[in-house]
Amino acid sequence: MLTQVQPYRVSPQAKTAIEREIQDMFHIGVIRPSGSAWASPVVLVPKPDEEIHFCVDYRKLNAVTRPDNYPMPRTDELLEKLGRAQFISTLDLTKGYWQIPLDESAKERSAFTIHVGLYEFNVLPFGLRNAPATFQRLVDGLLAGLGDDAVAYLDVAIFSDSWAEHLEHLQKVFECIREAGLTVKAKKCQIGLNRVTPGGSRNYQPPTGQSGWYPKVACPKVKETSSILLRLGRLLQAICTTIQPDRRPTHRPNQKETAKCRSVDRRVSAGL
Repeated sequence: MLTQVQPYRVSPQAKTAIEREIQDMFHIGVIRPSGSAWASPVVLVPKPDEEIHFCVDYRKLNAVTRPDNYPMPRTDELLEKLGRAQFISTLDLTKGYWQIPLDESAKERSAFTIHVGLYEFNVLPFGLRNAPATFQRLVDGLLAGLGDDAVAYLDVAIFSDSWAEHLEHLQKVFECIREAGLTVKAKKCQIGLNRVTPGGSRNYQPPTGQSGWYPKVACPKVKETSSILLRLGRLLQAICTTIQPDRRPTHRPNQKETAKCRSVDRRVSAGL
């Protein structure tokens, strides 16, 4: 099923920004002119570092795309590993998706339309349904054999218990990246810290005696919390099992219905 969407209407300033992005991407070989029957519109998204993120609205294409169910890492497991490390580094692959080439059949489906023409990607664009799974598969293969000293989730994270080990782990990861022909964005890399921020945010401030991506918080009182959850659970159970929608016209309840309502009230109150 073909997806064809006309370009969105944008301001003159946005048109200028789109044309500039098109020229830059064409110059480095990311896109090429297209004669595809597929077409998706373009949107511009501002980034925190005041740059513009050129995005294609692939929602129509994604709706007819067969999903790639390659597993993504669990955030809680990653945080558990990183929380025990004394030294952490994160590496940001430069335009990570753009370092993955597309085959010819996929290129025509990546076509996007703007006010001055139709283009298609030579590399994996942002916004495709299976792009995260494809990128995750690439980085997992890149880090295969390094054990639990490096993990991939958006960034490549390297963590160690000592500085000497950390330097060794960094060297191994850099060698793998070089052999694969990939590049990293230096200004977004964070090296040898005991706390980092995902995405290389510039708002990082040195921690005070703690490691990991999360601050220390007071441990909740297990007994008190469990009691509250149990009482809420009984309340929800009572409501769900006793209250049913009544679609009959509003009328004066008879004695039998009044007794039933009182019974429901008592059961709900018991749940509290």
